[in-house]
Amino acid sequence: MNYKPLSLGADIVTEGLTKYISGHSDVLLGSLTVRDEQLTAPIRSTLGRLGICVSPDDASLVLRGLETLGVRMRHASEGALQLISRIQAADIVDRVLHPALPTSPGHSIWKRDFLGSSGVFGIVFKEGLSRHVAPSLDVLKTFAIGASWGGTRSLIAPMPVKAYRSVTQWDGDDLILRLSVGLEDHQDLVEDVDALLKEISARRSAWTIPR
Repeated sequence: MNYKPLSLGADIVTEGLTKYISGHSDVLLGSLTVRDEQLTAPIRSTLGRLGICVSPDDASLVLRGLETLGVRMRHASEGALQLISRIQAADIVDRVLHPALPTSPGHSIWKRDFLGSSGVFGIVFKEGLSRHVAPSLDVLKTFAIGASWGGTRSLIAPMPVKAYRSVTQWDGDDLILRLSVGLEDHQDLVEDVDALLKEISARRSAWTIPR
């Protein structure tokens, strides 16, 4: 919906259909798209020899998801941007990682090549607060704890960073809180995030009280 690799010069595009395109967290599937149609036959032949195939049921689930892809992505993107505006104002937050933000690394490339953004973003808390993040997730009522994304349910999960960096180094605490906004009412998500930030702040204050 938001990025067209073939129009930007790619010859072969691989894409996970499991996430936004199927949209309901009930299928495992991917796609290959080629610029040159002559590649279709050898690719199909190779996949057949490897025993890789798609069931009619899985195909029907993806086709179902395609019908609502635009509506779902727009709702998720709007919800994410609404949450981000509140999260950035919290004094316990160092920064938010989302390509649509002018402060995000690579924003100029995103703006050049993309038509919109998704509902996935990361929160980096100020140093020393990572120990309070996981216990604070218990206050959430709408977000579920999980590491996937692109489905109807909003998900949230603490994710380590340093072990997965190979080109650049990660400074600060080894944690990002990753959020994926789903199809719930935006106000319900705002209330959930407000409660989470309040809980983290309370735990920070209790931790720093002299004993």
